[in-house]
Amino acid sequence: MHPSPFALLLALAVVLTLPRSAHAEEPAIMPKATPGDQVCADVGLSLARPAFAEWTPWLGAGAALTRVGTPAHDLSFAIRAGAAVDFSVARFGSERQYGGPHELRAGPWLNAETTFVGTTVLEGGGLFDLGHTYHARWGTFGVRVGWAAIHLDDRWRPGGSATLTWGVRSVPARYVTGGACVEGDRLTHVDEGPPRRSLALASGARAFVTGRADADGHAMMTFGIEIEPTFLFPPYSLGRFGGMRP
Repeated sequence: MHPSPFALLLALAVVLTLPRSAHAEEPAIMPKATPGDQVCADVGLSLARPAFAEWTPWLGAGAALTRVGTPAHDLSFAIRAGAAVDFSVARFGSERQYGGPHELRAGPWLNAETTFVGTTVLEGGGLFDLGHTYHARWGTFGVRVGWAAIHLDDRWRPGGSATLTWGVRSVPARYVTGGACVEGDRLTHVDEGPPRRSLALASGARAFVTGRADADGHAMMTFGIEIEPTFLFPPYSLGRFGGMRP
């Protein structure tokens, strides 16, 4: 049975009067922001939060000059191993300056050293490190002072020790990711990420020069390189080798 022409015209009229589907609707026009509106843009923040205590072990090698200033002086190869832990004691400078505020840290240290001519040193004391919270672009400077026990000419002698260091200090656990809302020229609803750690490993490498003198007036100098062993392990990045966020 074929549909009548009247039925076909009726069906076409019904189709033309149906509402259009959603994908054919005109796009909505968003209202324009006025100068009085608050426009918030979410941003990610890269933050540096020094740990309460940061510790570092090191291995070192260099040249040692014993009996400095006497005809019997010896120049030989020296190796050393040591460790330190330090705490933040002061920060100064602006949060907005490159690298973040300057940071002064202090704590105790221990070191053992031996030379190929038989001189052995056990020493320890206090240290100061000066760098930045985020990136010390000129390196981290350090001073160590303390007491030493020096084995020279088959007997131990008490003495004093002072060391200057300069190099890269990398603490990956310092860096956290936070967020904030930008409203005009200020940050609001700042999320500072997780709390700072109680203890973190400070990696890195540095040059050092050490001067010592014992109770009998013998002087000794050692200079070389110290390195925290994991500084040679992954993850590798220019940021980490430069003392900033990996």
